[in-house]
Amino acid sequence: MFWRKKRTFEEKKKFKLVLRREDSLFLLSQARALHPKEFISLLRGKVKKDENIVYVSEVIVPPLATYGHGFSTYNPYLMPIIADIVGTAHSHPSGARLPSFEDLRNFIGYALLIVCYPYESSEDIYAYDSRGRNVEMEIS
Repeated sequence: MFWRKKRTFEEKKKFKLVLRREDSLFLLSQARALHPKEFISLLRGKVKKDENIVYVSEVIVPPLATYGHGFSTYNPYLMPIIADIVGTAHSHPSGARLPSFEDLRNFIGYALLIVCYPYESSEDIYAYDSRGRNVEMEIS
């Protein structure tokens, strides 16, 4: 008998991430405010599997998060239970736009957003899936 590994949503097909303009501006302002330290936030939204689209409806800043040079973290036990987390976002003050090994190892949800220095426009925001592959992103 053959056992197949159950594939997750992002492994089956590529998907598109839809981020609201005000959320992208918020991410950029958070990154600028905490530079040269990294920031972290959670992305809340919903997934339309039949359309292969992940909609981000809210950016959540975790309480008592720790922001440092080269890292950012939060205590998940201080967060309420939120079932509709679709990913995380954090900054890379170094300007590196690719996810690190640690970024992929601590992946939550469907998408990872990396906000890169100089934090000037939505072109400084990059989206990745759990394997570090680029995800198409639309700012609406």
